[in-house]
Amino acid sequence: MSNEKFEKWVSWLERLVTLIKPKFHNAITKTVVIFGLTLTVESQVNILEAFAVASFESLFGPSEYLRNLFATSTNSWIGVAFVIFGLLYNAVVTVGLELIQKYKAAIPEKPDLIFNLKNGDGVTIESSYKLRGAICHHDIESIPDNTSYSEHYQNKIRNEFIDVGVTSKVLMRPSRFDDPEINKSFYKDRAKFLRVWGGAEILYLCIENLGEALGRNVRVELTVDKQVGLSLSNENNLAPKFPKQETESFIYNLHVPKSIPSYDIKSSDSNVCYFFEWKAGDIQAKHSKSSKTDIFVRCEQEFDINFKIYCDELSEPIEKVYKIHPTPEKFNFDLAFLKKNEKEFFESVDQKIMDGYIGRQYEKILKDHAHKEEELLP
Repeated sequence: MSNEKFEKWVSWLERLVTLIKPKFHNAITKTVVIFGLTLTVESQVNILEAFAVASFESLFGPSEYLRNLFATSTNSWIGVAFVIFGLLYNAVVTVGLELIQKYKAAIPEKPDLIFNLKNGDGVTIESSYKLRGAICHHDIESIPDNTSYSEHYQNKIRNEFIDVGVTSKVLMRPSRFDDPEINKSFYKDRAKFLRVWGGAEILYLCIENLGEALGRNVRVELTVDKQVGLSLSNENNLAPKFPKQETESFIYNLHVPKSIPSYDIKSSDSNVCYFFEWKAGDIQAKHSKSSKTDIFVRCEQEFDINFKIYCDELSEPIEKVYKIHPTPEKFNFDLAFLKKNEKEFFESVDQKIMDGYIGRQYEKILKDHAHKEEELLP
């Protein structure tokens, strides 16, 4: 029997002993023992029988039938059994309960770990969860190249023209090395954006320690069997970003520092399954910890996410399964949809990505900015 099973039996035994130990358990013990002693003594001297016969005959006269009824002697072992039972009962509810409580006090406290998955809006999801938005696809045979700048950038260029004429008005815009270039694959990028993010979801991992003890070296393993239409990946600062009609210049990219990303959720996939590992580390009692790395999920049929939570204080891992269902919504877009201007494209696409996730994030950014503008800081 494992230690955890034995500890469960001890806890069950403690509850049972506590249940049969009322406040007047000493009185119960005395009553049972005295009753047993009385039966034992009476079986030897027949005091009660003699008293009963004498009382009856003094009132109603001699009775041969009553004398024959009490002629058989009572078994003294019944009284002895009551005495033993009373003494054992008292030992169990006093000494036994004390020993159980001492044993439990010697057992090290264990953390009470609760694992949760949260969606992109930070809401804890149920063990059966349906993805939001709409799965997007198209039947466009050939997507053409983009040949123009965005309206926003064209307006910016117009504001930078200067008058260089001497006798007549001549407008010219100074040349810049950091000017962006036209993104020729803009429409293709939009099509890919819709196919990737339509019906997809961002998931966060969270562990809470509700216990009184520290959870050491907490580690979470996530396993998913691969199937058609399923995509999972670990990403930092994951968020859907609309494709841009311009690409940054070569000079600009030279000045952008390159950094190697660090993931707290590691990935090591195989041909048959996705495997992720999150080393959450130590988690203090009454504290929680969330992953910094996100999990991107997109599916076209339901699948299971299997979790195992390990901890130094636990002899066996905690297991949990989430069943993820794809969104039932579908959207087939055409070339005209890809050529919409920025405002129209956003308004048409927002509800197809996590039911308006991008719009909610923009509102949150605006509120944060407005709050900072109102702050009076030194």
